[in-house]
Amino acid sequence: MNLVPLIRRQDWSGLEEAWTELILDTADLAPAIEALTVASLRKEIPRCLALVREHAEMLVGSGRAEEAAELLGTAMVLGGSPGELARPLFTAARVAWGETESWEPFTRIADLRENAPDMRRAWKAFRRLSDLEPGRVVHHAKGWGLGVIETLDLPAEAVHVRFASGRQDRFPLATAVDIFDVLPADDLRALVIRDPAELARRLEKEPLEVLRWILRRSDGKATQPAIKLAMGMLGVEGGAFTAWWRRARKAAETSEWFEISGPATRSLVRLLETAADPAEGIRRQLLLSPDLGQALARTKALLAGGALPAELRDAALATLAELAQVEVAARPDRLAAWLFLREQHGETPPVLAETLRAAAAEPPPADPSQPPALWVLFQDVPGIREQERCLELLAELYGADRWLDQAAPYLSHAAPGMARGIIDALAAAGRRPELIENYTALLARQTRNPTVLVRLAEWVETGEWDDRLPPPLPRAQCLLQLAVHLQRGSVANPIVARARARLSALFTEGDRPLLRRLLAGATVDDLRGLSTLVDAGVDAPIDRLFTKIAVEVSPNVFRGEEKPFWQTGGIWTTRAALRRREEELRTLRDVKIPANAEAIGRAASYGDLSENAEWTAALEEQRNLTARAMEIEVEVRSAQILENAAIPPNVVAPGTAVRLRDLARGTERRLRILGPWDATEDDVISYRSPLAQGLLGRRAGERMTIELPDGAAELEIVEIEVLHL
Repeated sequence: MNLVPLIRRQDWSGLEEAWTELILDTADLAPAIEALTVASLRKEIPRCLALVREHAEMLVGSGRAEEAAELLGTAMVLGGSPGELARPLFTAARVAWGETESWEPFTRIADLRENAPDMRRAWKAFRRLSDLEPGRVVHHAKGWGLGVIETLDLPAEAVHVRFASGRQDRFPLATAVDIFDVLPADDLRALVIRDPAELARRLEKEPLEVLRWILRRSDGKATQPAIKLAMGMLGVEGGAFTAWWRRARKAAETSEWFEISGPATRSLVRLLETAADPAEGIRRQLLLSPDLGQALARTKALLAGGALPAELRDAALATLAELAQVEVAARPDRLAAWLFLREQHGETPPVLAETLRAAAAEPPPADPSQPPALWVLFQDVPGIREQERCLELLAELYGADRWLDQAAPYLSHAAPGMARGIIDALAAAGRRPELIENYTALLARQTRNPTVLVRLAEWVETGEWDDRLPPPLPRAQCLLQLAVHLQRGSVANPIVARARARLSALFTEGDRPLLRRLLAGATVDDLRGLSTLVDAGVDAPIDRLFTKIAVEVSPNVFRGEEKPFWQTGGIWTTRAALRRREEELRTLRDVKIPANAEAIGRAASYGDLSENAEWTAALEEQRNLTARAMEIEVEVRSAQILENAAIPPNVVAPGTAVRLRDLARGTERRLRILGPWDATEDDVISYRSPLAQGLLGRRAGERMTIELPDGAAELEIVEIEVLHL
């Protein structure tokens, strides 16, 4: 019998009738205890006290005095008046335990008596003492955690506890009653110490039952942070919690007994009193998503694994399609949603087909360097895998026998995921001239579409060269410029990182690497010109191979005109800044990368790597950390110490301080010019900064105009001072 809904509806006449039926039925005490818990949270305990006293009298008369005391004590602890409950409570307790050996010491320690000044505190202490039985699990909230009672020594009034940490101690009962919470038998925290294997089984196999336990302890609802805190008491933290929460949330979303609202990290979970329609719950949750991108991510998570019932799958896809119709949603999100719906239904959504036809019908831009509307749309599609599917859309739009004719002229505008498919199709169709034409056009504009250019270079340069290609040396120069551009790209951008790695492999790997083939016959002057590009920064394998080729041609390649020391390569820095950089590298190698390796191991142990977000995130972090460490390692190896440099007097150089006058404003300021790792103070700038580049090599009294990011500045050098480093 469930009394809780009646209390929540404030149906007091219905509650009296149902509770009376419960009393006459002499059933389990649990419904009454649960009802009192909810009534307490709603400040309605006084309305229940008459029913509680009547129920207790029946229980005592039926020989169930212990249950009567439990009912009366619970009502009082939850807010019932001690004046109404103290006498019947003490009477029921004495009937239940008065003849036991523990009655006298327990009532004395707890100060449990009929006229106790604080009956509520006395009863709580007595119940805790009564629960201190061998084998029971206790929790010490202030540091010792969970433990098991080994023995109870009533004559000595002491209890012996063994903790999960291995620590053992003996506590006076008067102390134990204040510092320990004795866990109920059905409390999952007890399994942490009594049966870890069973707890692990429940966490893995019964996530909804674990979630139900948490919600019942918090009036049937809890936020994700509260759930995370509760799971921490079970020893489930970090990646383990993330994996468990993913399973529990997905199961709850498809259960008729749970309702979830909000995003994954701020969800509110409710335990329902009556079964609800899970399809409607999924629809409501998706409609409440902050944006279409998150609704799509949630839908993908729901459908992952293929175990979702058909009616729930249909509800999720229908809701996603409805959200994708809203025009205020970002176009990349709408395109991604339509492509996902196409994948799920096996046909292109009509709205996507119409969007494609409208884009294809737009006239091409007057400037041929600008992409047509259809190719702009393809570039907006997020994700390499989704971009690959755009080739299928082209075939649907123009026909299987004509799509390649439409794609070939616009290959330079292709999204990264489309490049390989179009190039392979052109090659299979024997349309080499079009590939060479696109390759030649992109060589002149290396940064327009690096992914397509690298893919074309892999195909064109590894085949037989012909007269339609530009000469080898200009091609080498263009590809080296691309290498510099990619080297400066974001390490965290996977598309840039992949293009850089492929270009480096193309240049340096194989029996006859491309760089060696392109530089065959290059003169000393040719190599000197290209060395400026290489010095600007390329992947280390390219740098090493270029140096080897140049030295083979002539040892004099790198003995050109004498340059200022800051132009001789490497990164100039002070010793202190170099030490900071080396410490950053050490922290990456010795702390962060090993910690990440442990995180990968832990995440992998959770199983099911296809749905393991922790494992995926740890691998992504591994790539980022490793790339960062490699980048810093290259920088540190090339470092030059400013303290060792021959800094010329009366010339602006790294290691000098310069007093500048702003001719437009009439103001002066003093700047120190040091290395890029030294710029930790307001008056220090890197010698690689735009301002420093405009000053290096100049002398006192010179005036100049320097182009800066915020506009041109007219400056005069007032004074130059060599710093004492």
